[in-house]
Amino acid sequence: MIYNQPTLINLPKDGSGIGTFMFGSYPVYHKSSNVTSIAGNMTESAGVLSTTSVGIPNGWALDISSVSSDYMRHMEIDADGNIIALLNSSDGDLMKITPDGAVVWRIKIYGSANKVAVDSSNNIYTISTYNSNKALVYKISPTGTLVWSYTIGTSATTDAGWSVAVDSVNSAVYFAGIYGTLAFIVKLGTGTGNVIWKRTLVETAQIYPYGLTVTSAGELIITGEIRLSPYRMLLAKYDSTGSKIWAKSISANTGRTVITDSSGNIFISGEYNSDAVVIKYN
Repeated sequence: MIYNQPTLINLPKDGSGIGTFMFGSYPVYHKSSNVTSIAGNMTESAGVLSTTSVGIPNGWALDISSVSSDYMRHMEIDADGNIIALLNSSDGDLMKITPDGAVVWRIKIYGSANKVAVDSSNNIYTISTYNSNKALVYKISPTGTLVWSYTIGTSATTDAGWSVAVDSVNSAVYFAGIYGTLAFIVKLGTGTGNVIWKRTLVETAQIYPYGLTVTSAGELIITGEIRLSPYRMLLAKYDSTGSKIWAKSISANTGRTVITDSSGNIFISGEYNSDAVVIKYN
């Protein structure tokens, strides 16, 4: 089926129109030519998903679920064109898949996995919620080996890790989440996972920072949910020291994923009522 959960799309970061799309609870799709629309249903036969019914040229689809409770959470593309796919069931699974659809490796990520990011050297960073009270960040090597981990949270509060982004130029990785009722963002060094700074994100109501990206200038773009009535979509920009530059409240319910292109345009995928939306800001 076509799935309208708004984590379905990773827009192209280089403005080329070539990207990776996620649709359905299980498959992953790598786009190798300019396709402007996707419509129809996917069919499955002996574990192989057919793309003929959705009219996707020059592409492939792969069912990477190991159990019925698996579902795709997020994905990125590394510098070599490999797809880094993050699944979620009782714990998270992280997979590396070649541009031709071959699985290179698959490893376990503890906790409820939420987002993944990749640096210019193909190291991988994941964010998950562990034991319902900790945000857990992993750095994974290109070969699937754990490099370091970082945890924030206590048993006295309900904490969650929601988003992660990497700044390869400045050797930093950022992650955001919830600590009790407060949203936070933390900046770590990519080498050892050392803490550079921590900040609390304050808006007019409680916010959930579901999406995070770093611009070419090293600034942070955050999207998420402002828990007003009704919910509003958050879009905010912070500098590399964690100081807020601006923030917007948008008439949509939730922002899930945010990226920027080479021209500085901002793309958000999110939810409006029961529909998925993509919003562009310049």
